Amino acid sequence: MGLWCFIGDFNVVLGAHEKRGGKLSLQASCNEFWAWSDHYLLTHLPTKGNIWSNGRRGRAHINMRLDRTICNKESLSY
Repeated sequence: MGLWCFIGDFNVVLGAHEKRGGKLSLQASCNEFWAWSDHYLLTHLPTKGNIWSNGRRGRAHINMRLDRTICNKESLSY
C-alpha cells in the first residue's frame, strides 16, 4: 500500500466531543467516518491550534474540529 497521509478539511467530525454549539452532528456521518478509518486502519494524528469556528457570538457560536491529518499504519513506523 505504501506510505501516505491525508491533510485537510474533512467537513465531518468523529463525534460530539469534536463539536461545541449548534445541533449535534448526524450520527450516521460520524459512524461512516469512524467505519472508514477503522476499515483502512487509519490513525487520526493529534492537532494543535485553531479549530473551525463560524465566527458568531452567543448561542449561535459553533466550534468544530474539521482540519485533520490522517495517516496509514505504514507511515507511522517510517
